[in-house]
Amino acid sequence: MRRVLLLTAALAGCPAAAPMTEPPLPQKHPPLASVVDEVTATITRHASALPAPGRDRRRVDLDALAAIIEDFTGTAWIDGDGVSRWDSLRATLGVPDYLERTNEDLGAAPLFLKYLDDAARAVCAAAVSADLSASLPQRKLLRGPLEAPDVVIADMALRAHGRKLGAADIAAWRQLYDAVLASDGAALQAWTAVCVAMIRHPDFYSH
Repeated sequence: MRRVLLLTAALAGCPAAAPMTEPPLPQKHPPLASVVDEVTATITRHASALPAPGRDRRRVDLDALAAIIEDFTGTAWIDGDGVSRWDSLRATLGVPDYLERTNEDLGAAPLFLKYLDDAARAVCAAAVSADLSASLPQRKLLRGPLEAPDVVIADMALRAHGRKLGAADIAAWRQLYDAVLASDGAALQAWTAVCVAMIRHPDFYSH
């Protein structure tokens, strides 16, 4: 139901999410391309410790997925011309054209997960970078005091997965955040890892 409401709002003319442009980074931050590469291995190592997805869930369609990613991060997955990258993937990911295909393939196939990962890595790095340079009222993704990571994680999970986390689940996400922070020492990588992992979690893209 949460995703249906989000998609309805998006189609009703809500303000568009910010384009996925790479903002200037402080000197201590590496290029965003290196950030998204570095966090993937850590996410994979910690995936088994993260909260388990709900049972009997079905993937949302591509339009709804694009809408909820923008709603969650405040950032659209677009190319250099400002065109949604999802549009170029519609046929590849089984969106019906009503000529040769009338039903959308809603399976979480490896190809779908590959493009979901590409989108998550791109929008999360850009969104986190923007938020770390913004005041709290202006942030789209990190809607909490950065000195209290558990508070930010709890808010992200509630918006991403539609459920309030208990202490043990918050600790699992915090372990991922702490591991990246200890490895790299930069909040950009740590928050990017948490964001990517939340989008890759089945509770984000299914209902």
